[in-house]
Amino acid sequence: MEKLRKSDLLEQVCSFGDKLLKQLFNTTRAELKKGTGFTRRQLEEMLVLLEEKKQEYQDKLSLIPMVQLCKLVDETVKSDAKLGMYMEEALGLKKAKPRTMLRRLVKDQLIEIILLADEIPASYTEDLFDEYKFSNRPSFRVFKFSSPGKELPADFAKNFRAACQAVNKKKNDVHRIHTKGYKFISIENLKEYPEIHEIRMTYQYRIDYIEPENGDAASVYGLAYSFLWLDLESGMSVINAKHEAAIRDMQQMLREAMEQVVQDIRFTEGLIERIAKMDYIRRANLVSSNPTSAHDPVYVSMSHPGLVHLPQFNELLQRANYELVSGYYKIPLGDGETSVGEYGLGVSARKGKLWFPNHLSNKLIRRWGVGILRRLSDELNQIRDRNFAAFAEIVNLDTNPISATIHMETRREIMNKFVKNAFNLVFQNQQQGYLRETNSMELIGKGKGFFFPPRLYATCDCGRSDFIPCPRCGNTDYKAKGGVIYCLNCDQPMADQIIQEYPCQSCGKTSLVGSVNEALLLYPNEKSYDYLWKQFEHMQSLEHGLGYDQSELFWVYKNQLWRKSVPLEIEVDPTALNHFRNLTPYDEIDKKELDETLHFLKVARGKCPFYETVDDCIGCQRTLTRQNCLQRLLVDTAHPHLYNHNELGLGDLAFKAVLAREDVTVVCYGRNGRRGRREFGLLTTRSTEGSKLLSLMLDDHKSDAFEVFGVVTRTDLSDELVENLKLVARYGNKRLAIFDREILVRLRHECLLQEAFQEPVAK
Repeated sequence: MEKLRKSDLLEQVCSFGDKLLKQLFNTTRAELKKGTGFTRRQLEEMLVLLEEKKQEYQDKLSLIPMVQLCKLVDETVKSDAKLGMYMEEALGLKKAKPRTMLRRLVKDQLIEIILLADEIPASYTEDLFDEYKFSNRPSFRVFKFSSPGKELPADFAKNFRAACQAVNKKKNDVHRIHTKGYKFISIENLKEYPEIHEIRMTYQYRIDYIEPENGDAASVYGLAYSFLWLDLESGMSVINAKHEAAIRDMQQMLREAMEQVVQDIRFTEGLIERIAKMDYIRRANLVSSNPTSAHDPVYVSMSHPGLVHLPQFNELLQRANYELVSGYYKIPLGDGETSVGEYGLGVSARKGKLWFPNHLSNKLIRRWGVGILRRLSDELNQIRDRNFAAFAEIVNLDTNPISATIHMETRREIMNKFVKNAFNLVFQNQQQGYLRETNSMELIGKGKGFFFPPRLYATCDCGRSDFIPCPRCGNTDYKAKGGVIYCLNCDQPMADQIIQEYPCQSCGKTSLVGSVNEALLLYPNEKSYDYLWKQFEHMQSLEHGLGYDQSELFWVYKNQLWRKSVPLEIEVDPTALNHFRNLTPYDEIDKKELDETLHFLKVARGKCPFYETVDDCIGCQRTLTRQNCLQRLLVDTAHPHLYNHNELGLGDLAFKAVLAREDVTVVCYGRNGRRGRREFGLLTTRSTEGSKLLSLMLDDHKSDAFEVFGVVTRTDLSDELVENLKLVARYGNKRLAIFDREILVRLRHECLLQEAFQEPVAK
């Protein structure tokens, strides 16, 4: 390409106009043409700088609405003659009425005039860009946090910047797999407005593409602008950013800076109708989670000025399997005191996103945003007070980190429904309430691992209550498959007719319950409570009005959720019972005797194989049996106070005792796990013997005939099993005494002292 002559270079430099020349080089076209001291190299460099600066202004002005650009020229260039001159010089248009022509120009033409007009300082361009850089179809993600009060913590800005640096450092880690992405490059100072606090941020993101010339992979970086609002009064936050990943990182920064939970908001259909009424809807997108026929579309998008009056639209809305996931509304907006005007509002329900199609100034967006936040806060408060379960759904219980610990989607969904019902019961301070959005059968079928095996329970008018056993095998544990209850032991299906024919064990009356669903009783287990209390703690950080107490228990019966409070500390040391108060301390037992006793415990059974009644046990003269039965250790120690088994018909052994000056009855259960990796074996919730122990205790936990559960075992118990044993005892308002290996060693020592064993210990 032939080099330009110096005169041609000078002409091109002068064509940029006095405004850019003054800004960059503090000179004018007239001074340039007079001067002769510029070399070709200097003119070339000036030309490059002018082109870059012009391109920068063009890029910034292109983000400003045309109506604002036209208004800027019209109000700043007062002289029609001057306006005509700029129009002719910039566009080659010579018009007798340039001001009339101004309104017919396109955006690029208006930008050319602005770049030439001396009356429009460069600072105007910067100010306009700053006012409108967020406003090109802005979208907003809404979050809920616990309001810290009237003011932010003093170190909030410092902590926010530190969190941002941590995010950038993580993204720059060479060991990370995800190299594609972005990083934050600037954070403006925190600004305080009368209603909100605002933080503006800039980040760069990578754009990958294929080179058209050679097909190679290439990339460039773009800049994106984002901001974050905090409304301390309502406890709400708004994040505006182009990329979802940037929104998530800003959410994390806010969470760390405020040291609070910052939770997504999900716009449920009920909440959308409160913010943007159906009368205002213009466009709607509906999704079917479960089409009722093969001809039903999964996704439906409808648009009409009078959409709410279309029969087809209303028919879809009334179908339970169609969900309104996003919509566009034309609604009047205000900031609480004055009207902002009628504008379009887009709502994306699942992402908790609002978007504004108009190109508005930051000031107007802020007024609108504060108004919508306050409206949201008011509606949330009303929903919370009426239905806390619905409130929990809006604050998106399904997406918090605690929910992510349940990996199976169906199980996570059903457990969150259970948790929302518990929220509602506690917040309303009710002792019972019908299940919302789920039922007993669904909890049994999908909540596997979070509940004890379900039971069928019946109460007679005579006052007797019983668990209904399987008519084939007598088992009381059940399971659900395909909406039908089966016996957990023999797979016998339990129909309504079987339930209706079950007779009361006292008076013989039948038809105690009308159906399987009416008899279903479901207890959450330790795993369920662990999840429940974590969700309660998370929700309480968002809503202080939810006061929960971990001493509370929940269960499901007759398709209702029930609750009661039972003390957490119900475990008692066996030596607190009067029969065992004077046992010799473990570390004072002779080593030889200890070794013999431990050997005895290794081979001893949980209960005598010939055992039928307590009388048999008391009068047993079988040497081998006596030496290999753990129950015998308690029999010989508490001999005068034993119950005849027929009197109670509970557990393996029962005796009277005194606990803290209170007369109590103790019912004991003997169970030993198989010896394996551990010398004395291990009982767990999932092991056969462990689950059988829990089942036996559940069979008896409602009886009023005793106050203390006793577990007799030489086997180690897993922590989970111990917590579940405590739960069963608490469900029955009872206490728990565990006769573990150490207690059994001390009991045998006591028996030897009393010469209870007349024969040598079997080896």
